[in-house]
Amino acid sequence: PLDVQGLSYALQQMLERAVIRFRTEPGDLGRIDYAERAARLVRAAPFPVDLGTTQNLFYELLQARYPEHAHLARQGDENSRAWVIRFVALGNALHIRVD
Repeated sequence: PLDVQGLSYALQQMLERAVIRFRTEPGDLGRIDYAERAARLVRAAPFPVDLGTTQNLFYELLQARYPEHAHLARQGDENSRAWVIRFVALGNALHIRVD
């Protein structure tokens, strides 16, 4: 039989680590891409995965980093624009709306 609890926990931990790595280097687009791919993998799981901690970590980034990048993106900064696009995609994958 499939160990659903074990797999769910493993996916939860993998996603939390991905978002923590992104949080330690929030300017690294590779880390945000990895976190977004990990979140999409978790969403595809045929069983529930607890996203609470990951969503809280993301929310901290939303409050601390998003406003500056969004402002710079509106000013024409291409790196910030790319960051915002990826950040919004990660938020969507975590079921968090980013405005």
